[in-house]
Amino acid sequence: YPYWQAVGEVGKSWVLCHTGRSEEGFAKFDGALAFFDAIGQRTPMSLIRTYHAEALIAAGAREQAFSMLNEAIQTCGSELDTLYLPELLRLKAETLVGDDDQSAVDLLNEAHALARSNSMAFFELRTAVSLYRVQAGGPGEEEAVVRLREARAKIRAPQPFAVLNEADDILSSYPNSA
Repeated sequence: YPYWQAVGEVGKSWVLCHTGRSEEGFAKFDGALAFFDAIGQRTPMSLIRTYHAEALIAAGAREQAFSMLNEAIQTCGSELDTLYLPELLRLKAETLVGDDDQSAVDLLNEAHALARSNSMAFFELRTAVSLYRVQAGGPGEEEAVVRLREARAKIRAPQPFAVLNEADDILSSYPNSA
């Protein structure tokens, strides 16, 4: 089952890139992506691109991630695979943080609105956390906390996960946050 092997390689690649073995991880990403290209795979490429972009960002390759995300976002517009578009926009914003915070905020607002309008609570929460990180200590902080509180209220997970824990940690430092 070469398809499922390639899907597994994507997950393994992400782990390798996040545990200090980026060179090996990116080689595996390249192999999996080449396989998907060879078989004409179109879905779930937006999901796979989110893993790849996250690994590139973690490795400090923000320009490469930005370029790949632009291509992935453009592809979403011409194909059926739009499920992960809010996450692609969020990750693109992450590549801009520190260099162009206003453009990052604009992308995060777009991603948040898209996730919210499509009832994508997980992506809404991830976007709200990212928006808070960019706007903390600035004039948009209060609105970011409101969005984060609203997004957090939509998640009823039996077990916590990283972004949920981060949201809870942020909200615990604000009055009237449940």
